Amino acid sequence: MATTFSHFRRRATDVKYDREPVLSVAHASVKRHRKAALHQLSIYGCHLASRIEAEQGEPLTLRFDRSAPIAATVIWCANGLIGARFDQPIEREMMRSLTLRIA
Repeated sequence: MATTFSHFRRRATDVKYDREPVLSVAHASVKRHRKAALHQLSIYGCHLASRIEAEQGEPLTLRFDRSAPIAATVIWCANGLIGARFDQPIEREMMRSLTLRIA
């Protein structure tokens, strides 16, 4: 018999895999945005999973849902994960709404 905790844990995991990516990414060598999965977020930057091959210091353009484009810079890139720093901190309201959608 499953405990209440494991019941909620399983449901949260199911939601994680069912939702759409909330982020699209483009950089200088890619003409169009590509979908990415957002893993971590702060008002200063994020970690994301994407098939885009980027290098440290390279500029990125990020778009969360239907937000205006957000300029960022690649801090690190390894194994399909990218660490990016926003050129300007994002609004706290945007961060709060996106935080609810990532696990």
